[in-house]
Amino acid sequence: MHLQSTRRRILHLLKMQGPLTVSDLSGEIGITPMAIRQHLATLEGDALVHRQTLRRGVGRPSHIFSLTPQAEGLFPKSYDRLAHELLTSLEALEGREKVWEVFRKRMDNLYDEIVPRLEGKTLPEKIEELTKVQEEMGHMPEWRRENGHYVLIEHNCSICSVAERFPVVCELEARLFSRLLDADIKRHSRIAEGDIACRFDVMIAEK
Repeated sequence: MHLQSTRRRILHLLKMQGPLTVSDLSGEIGITPMAIRQHLATLEGDALVHRQTLRRGVGRPSHIFSLTPQAEGLFPKSYDRLAHELLTSLEALEGREKVWEVFRKRMDNLYDEIVPRLEGKTLPEKIEELTKVQEEMGHMPEWRRENGHYVLIEHNCSICSVAERFPVVCELEARLFSRLLDADIKRHSRIAEGDIACRFDVMIAEK
């Protein structure tokens, strides 16, 4: 999401200092309260800032502004690195098979979570819904029909450093897609191997 520099500074101040009023933000940034309100209105419209009424005795109530959970996603996170470190430590303590067991359990859990969303759908409808699931997970996917089969492409890997260290996670992802779609899956590229996207060809599985 592209943010104008003043709005980005407002978000930074709310992150660093917690909830602030228009007056607080005006003093910190050095622009008029009216200009601050205009920026806050835009941020509220984008669901990045939440407004609460603040009552201080008699007189008109003022408002205090804070970040929404959606705004927290704009700030750097190191979940991928943490997962990589934890899995590497588990491998050192328990062996690689234990790491694979963790991945297999994760894929089983994802299957149980996703499969109700696909019930009663045709294959194209299932792929469409699976694409929505992968979008929710940050994989920036798209799908299309191509040369008599379907193609699912992920333009981002949200666990890239983990996939680089443990390529089994990519193998299990393909197996998960096969189970969910009841189709044969062929993977042709992996971001974790330096490709620009992860590509899966989807064909109807033979009964």
